[in-house]
Amino acid sequence: MNTVQTSRRMVVKILDTCSGRQVVFLLLVLALVAGDHVLAGVHKYKDANGVWHFTDTPDQATDTSTESAGDHATAGEKAKFGNDLDKQLAHKMPPQNQIEVARNATVSITRATGSGSGFFVSPDGYIVTNRHVIDNSDAIEKNGEILERMKKDLDMRRNVIELETRQVRENERQLAQARSGMAAAEYQKWRRYIDQTRQSLRNRKVDYAQRLAQYQASYNQYREQRFENLAQEGFEIVLADQSRLKAYKVAVSETLDLALLKVSGYKTPVIPKGSDLRLAHGQPLYAIGNSLNMGHTVTSGVFSGYRNGLIQTNAQINPGNSGGPLVTDSGQIIGVNTQKVVHQSVEGVGFAIPIESVYQEFSSYIRR
Repeated sequence: MNTVQTSRRMVVKILDTCSGRQVVFLLLVLALVAGDHVLAGVHKYKDANGVWHFTDTPDQATDTSTESAGDHATAGEKAKFGNDLDKQLAHKMPPQNQIEVARNATVSITRATGSGSGFFVSPDGYIVTNRHVIDNSDAIEKNGEILERMKKDLDMRRNVIELETRQVRENERQLAQARSGMAAAEYQKWRRYIDQTRQSLRNRKVDYAQRLAQYQASYNQYREQRFENLAQEGFEIVLADQSRLKAYKVAVSETLDLALLKVSGYKTPVIPKGSDLRLAHGQPLYAIGNSLNMGHTVTSGVFSGYRNGLIQTNAQINPGNSGGPLVTDSGQIIGVNTQKVVHQSVEGVGFAIPIESVYQEFSSYIRR
């Protein structure tokens, strides 16, 4: 377990004893103390076959040099491109078509609890993604509700065990008192009954212990997720050329599954805006993103229609695609990938939030 993970677990224990104001104060202190160490360094080493590997675990590396998350460009590249990510990406990954132009403006977003996608919507570094990619509040709240139900069930089972334990003891006492006046056959009948009840009670206790252990493990994970979500304001993003930068949270929609991040100090590529109002049934569409955590990938499909204000497509929207762009064959953004229907009888049904909703939601930050 690394120092950051250990520190987080210590802080989780402290948070449980703090008041609301103390929690805020503690998080401010953590932010000041953590400084540039919030993101782990990337260590590189060469194996016996001469192949370079990258890891976040120092003891696996034979080469002691490390690279910070935002320092993957060489000195020559920095001198040549400066802070112009648009030129850097066009040079390192020259696009062969408009879909690849959009790919260069797409980013992967990583965090401790998972990964997703996003894309630049302005040349000054604003990134659109899904709210659920960077904010686990809804999922954490649901987990909390599940834990509450688990706790009530455990309380009920404990009460039943306590009641049965008292009943078995009382039956034993009564049988012992009545034994001298009972026939042997009658006594054996009641003896078997009490033994069976006692065995059933032992099984119930074993089951309760297993359920309690499961609850405790789930609750510990829930506390860590709650703290992680509360504390995280910065996010690591990965560009198409595998450069890594730090982005910070700007805004989160209260009504839509949308969020806005930003990287500061860079000129960034932008996906040109299209209009979903001009879509025709059967028109080709492309979903770009960090599909299945495999980096920048593209899946294709067609426009299928609208459902509840969302764009429906059969372009595969796999885990990790959330927050990525849905573009036309001319490379214009028309939607934000957000979800897919998961059912054994349904295949290839995905949805995206229309791009117009993005500009309406974040009009204070980005222009049409």
